[in-house]
Amino acid sequence: MSEEVRHIVCPHCNSVNRIPSGKDARKAKCGQCHQALFTGRPAPVSAKSFEIHIQRNDIPVLVDFWAQWCGPCKVMAPIYERVCSEFEPDIRFLKVDTEMEPELAARKTSCWGKCACTALTIGCASPQ
Repeated sequence: MSEEVRHIVCPHCNSVNRIPSGKDARKAKCGQCHQALFTGRPAPVSAKSFEIHIQRNDIPVLVDFWAQWCGPCKVMAPIYERVCSEFEPDIRFLKVDTEMEPELAARKTSCWGKCACTALTIGCASPQ
C-alpha cells in the first residue's frame, strides 16, 4: 500500500518535491537545494516560476499582483504576509511584481492599470 503524497514546488529553486501526506510540511526541506519549502512569507516569482507553481503544486495557490508605487499594495502587504504565516502549508502564497512581469500581470488580472492590488486564487485543479 503506497502512501499518498503532495507535490510541492520549492520557492527557492522551483524543484518539485514529493511530501508524504502524513508529514508536517512546515518542516519539509527541498530535496534539491535543501531550503525550507515553507518560510511563512509569500514567495516572489517570475513569469517562468509562476507557471511552475501553478501547474505543479498540489495545493491551492494565492497570488498577489503588486507594484512598489501602489499605495493599496503597501497597505495590503503586511496583511498578506500575516495570512501567509497563518495558512502555510495548506496554501502557497506568491507575489508577482507587476513592474518586473507586466505581461504576466496583463494575462492574469483584469486590472485597468499596472497594479492589481488584489489577490488571484488559482486552485490546484484549475485549467489555467
